[in-house]
Amino acid sequence: MSSDSDDDLDVVVYTPHEMLVLGLGFQGFSENQVYRVKDETSQTRLRSHYGLNSVGCAQLWEDLQTTPCLEARINPKKRCIKMFFQSLHFLRCYPTEDQRDGKWFSKRKNRDDGWYYVERIGALKRLKLSWPLDNFGDDIWVMSVDGVHFKTHEKRSDRLNLDPALFCYKHKCAGFNYEIGISLATSKIVWFNGPFESGSYNDIKIFATKGLLSKLRAHNKRAIGDGGYRGYPDCMSTPNIKYDKEEVRNFKSRARMRHERFNAMLKTFKVLDDKFRSDKTRLQHSFEAVAAICQYKMDLEAPLYDV
Repeated sequence: MSSDSDDDLDVVVYTPHEMLVLGLGFQGFSENQVYRVKDETSQTRLRSHYGLNSVGCAQLWEDLQTTPCLEARINPKKRCIKMFFQSLHFLRCYPTEDQRDGKWFSKRKNRDDGWYYVERIGALKRLKLSWPLDNFGDDIWVMSVDGVHFKTHEKRSDRLNLDPALFCYKHKCAGFNYEIGISLATSKIVWFNGPFESGSYNDIKIFATKGLLSKLRAHNKRAIGDGGYRGYPDCMSTPNIKYDKEEVRNFKSRARMRHERFNAMLKTFKVLDDKFRSDKTRLQHSFEAVAAICQYKMDLEAPLYDV
């Protein structure tokens, strides 16, 4: 196993098995405990704490050191495998500062260096989450689109106890809305946009005013959405029981169900499922990091089923 304290190394690589032993070791499992159970059990334990299996962890760690995207590349002076796992655990389980204090590092180091890693993981969006360079080729129907809402703590002021611009009707509390597009042909996130205040921006308003509608029209592409996206038939196809043939109806249904499966994957990371405790900027960093991790899961573990 290479040491991550060797400053003369440009890249420190761990095998998936080494990552498994390291990750579970930080949660109190001895190496003997890892060897005594089936690999499937150990991988389940690893995912429960960090959201990825050992292959995904190893690839993500390597990519953070080798990516051509400078915004995502970790400074060798900040390279620390324990902090890497601490940041994944933060996203997966969303412990408070008091719960993390001492288990990993000090409160300040957990917070400052932890966010450094979260931001670097999120910056991988430039490589992992993007509109394809070939504009989907000759395909016309290219993606499913849906909004996903995240809860946050109420923003209070001297004048108002609650901010109506943030009110999320789905969760009955303050929240933000993200727009996500997933390729119909591959398990790839090809569009995301947000966060937007839930009380001010519903799904259709984000779609119509925040860029995706104009981008689809510019490239003569179309998307599939739920009933909340009615009104733009030139770019968005929604359920139509009266006119859709059975094959079309089933295809649209599968596309929407597939998208809901991805939304559910996002919410397995408690940082996006619990009430978010920080500001809008850090919610953006957290979402981008989780979305990148989910793309690693789909690439290396469990791709979304085909439509």
